[in-house]
Amino acid sequence: MSADAISIGGVDLTDPDTYLRGMPYEAFRRLREQAPVAWHPYGDKPGFWALTCYDDIQAVSRDS
Repeated sequence: MSADAISIGGVDLTDPDTYLRGMPYEAFRRLREQAPVAWHPYGDKPGFWALTCYDDIQAVSRDS
C-alpha cells in the first residue's frame, strides 16, 4: 500500500491491483462513510478529488 493510499483511508484508486478482482465495493463504502470527498495524491503527478457519493457527484457535474 502506498503512502498516497493511506491518506484516503487505505484505498489507492490509481493502482490497477485495486480492481484486479472486480470493483472494490467495500473500499468505496468505506470512503463514502469516512471521506466522501477526498483529495487523492498521485505520486509526482497532479492529484485529484475523489467523490464517492452520488449527490456530491451530481452537484459537481451541474456546477462545472
